[in-house]
Amino acid sequence: MEAVDNTTLRVTLTKPSPFFLNTLAGTWTKVQAPEAVDKFEADYAKYNADQIIGTGDFVLTKFTPDGDLQFRRFDKAPRQSNWDGIDFVPLFTDINAQKAAFQQGQIDAFDPRQQAIYDELMSSMKGKIYSQNVFFPNPILMTWFGGAAPWNDQRLPGAIQQALDRRSLVQQFAQGNGAMTAYIPPAWAPYALPEKDLVNYAGYIADRTKDETDARARWLAGGGDKLGEVVIDIPDIFEGSYSGFASVVTKKLTDVLGTTFTPKIEPYATITAKIVGQQYGNGKANTWFGWGNPPSDPDTTLTITNAFNSKSSQWAQWSVNMPEIDGMVDAMENEFDTQKRIALNHEAQKHLLKYDGGGIQGLFVTIAQNLYWNYYKAGEITHQVTVQNYGQDWWFDQKDPSWASRKA
Repeated sequence: MEAVDNTTLRVTLTKPSPFFLNTLAGTWTKVQAPEAVDKFEADYAKYNADQIIGTGDFVLTKFTPDGDLQFRRFDKAPRQSNWDGIDFVPLFTDINAQKAAFQQGQIDAFDPRQQAIYDELMSSMKGKIYSQNVFFPNPILMTWFGGAAPWNDQRLPGAIQQALDRRSLVQQFAQGNGAMTAYIPPAWAPYALPEKDLVNYAGYIADRTKDETDARARWLAGGGDKLGEVVIDIPDIFEGSYSGFASVVTKKLTDVLGTTFTPKIEPYATITAKIVGQQYGNGKANTWFGWGNPPSDPDTTLTITNAFNSKSSQWAQWSVNMPEIDGMVDAMENEFDTQKRIALNHEAQKHLLKYDGGGIQGLFVTIAQNLYWNYYKAGEITHQVTVQNYGQDWWFDQKDPSWASRKA
């Protein structure tokens, strides 16, 4: 690396890299001041707003594990925001309480997960609100650790994912506003596998009788009936958003596989710690379901290679042995032709499906039906992360008649 002048950095690589700029501009790429790293690195895992350093238009003044975030305007930012601050408030998970808060002007935006509530609000508040629909970025999935018994027997996690009826889950919990997904969600087309390909794999075929029969056979062949009670972790905030998901999923697994599955509601912080600690399937015979991370780039190549290259730290969380995947991800990382890279993405995902996801198995993804008061002028809405535009492209029109309904 060479500092050409005060505003220019020249980086010379040992070989060509098609993703160098993508990495620098990635969704989760951090810009960290060296002095901040020196001061806070030892306490990096602590949830403390004072230890989170950024370069955006807002200063983080509050940050808690349950999702209570407060941002306030950074007066020295290069671009000044339209808003003085933004609050993300996990005040409640009860959808009727959320609905009431939205109607009363206590919150500015609302994503009702029940079609009936969406339809009711669009009718009763007609002329005051509007809707923007978009794929929710985070897929609903399960993960497990395949580096130790009993979950290193692919038949066990494979039977679990195959036993679940993805089409029914989309109807029941998204009221039809969603789609089946593998590891890469369908919104990331053309890199995502199209449904015409997905339906050829276990867990996605239209013949539910065959899927369930095969799942039961795999479970018994892998000794699943000898495991005793199997615990499934469900994030508390996820269960709050999709009330009844835990009981529906565990009942389905119990009915199809013949073993008792029991849900356990846990905070996401607990689940994340267990994932990193390789606790899902290392003898405790459990897994978890909930929202996973979306791809960090419109091109999903790095998302796949980072998660499944056996030399990566992410892969250590799953440790599912897939002999051919390293060669596939190496080819993807070094391919400059976009169309060839799309084909390689499809090939890698099909290989993952042969291993029931390789430690990360997708279920479905929802379509968010975002409701906004008319005074709320939302900027670009996509399935990609657009929070960097909050307060700049988004603003409040205080001259709009609906502004009078907003609580101070």
